[in-house]
Amino acid sequence: MIKFFKSRTGITPSKYVMIQKMEHAKMLLDETDLDLSEIIERIGLEYMSHFSKLFKNFYGVSPQHYRKLPPLTRPATHSWKVSIQPTNQSAIHVPTVDCEM
Repeated sequence: MIKFFKSRTGITPSKYVMIQKMEHAKMLLDETDLDLSEIIERIGLEYMSHFSKLFKNFYGVSPQHYRKLPPLTRPATHSWKVSIQPTNQSAIHVPTVDCEM
């Protein structure tokens, strides 16, 4: 199943899940005043250092710095269109995710 997913999307399922977590964290930083510890809990991570490192890898700035930036100056991300092509040729589209690698 993992090979099938990767052959169709170009990324592993675990990478896809991590992209979704980072997108959710970004949305929470944009739209709420939640503490970073609450955001980490909501996205299913345990350690602040791990979250900060992942977030900086995805967006180029730490989550603390990201939140301090004015909304229009926050880092832009690359758009990845991920879709799975089943053997019956009908496409199952996985939601678009943004990330910077």
